[in-house]
This record gives sequence, structure tokens and C-alpha cells, in this order.
Amino acid sequence: WESKNKYKIWMDIELHACDAQAKIGLIPKVAAKTIRKKAKFQVKKIDAIEIAFCNADLVTIVGSTIPFSIILTISPFAAS
Repeated sequence: WESKNKYKIWMDIELHACDAQAKIGLIPKVAAKTIRKKAKFQVKKIDAIEIAFCNADLVTIVGSTIPFSIILTISPFAAS
């Protein structure tokens, strides 16, 4: 249950979801391929985002792939 393994599993699930969405036409197949090709995460960055957002895992996994300024805009934990 190391963080790296947990995040790898989460990323794999999201990549499979993208593949399934591409298969049924919800997203372009090229988008799913691009997402799979560029998918990555950094445990230290995720940990820092979790601390900033009260250990909110959902925000964290999204935040590891989206610029931090966007997370501040879309997060329900962002200060008003």
C-alpha cells in the first residue's frame, strides 16, 4: 500500500476508463492514446497537494496531472 503503487493503480483505472470512453465514442481515440502516452505522476507533488487540500484524494489525483492554478479554480476546497 505504498503511495506510488496506490497512485499507479488509480492512474491505470483512469487510463482504462479513457480507453472505454474512446471505444464507445465519448472521446476521440486519439485523445485516449495521447492521455495514455503522457500519463504520469509524482508522489512528492501529490503529497504536497494533499496537504494543501486537507488530504482530499480526488483533488490530489486530478491535481497531479493539471497545473496547480487550475486546481485552485475548480477545487471545492479552494478559498472563496
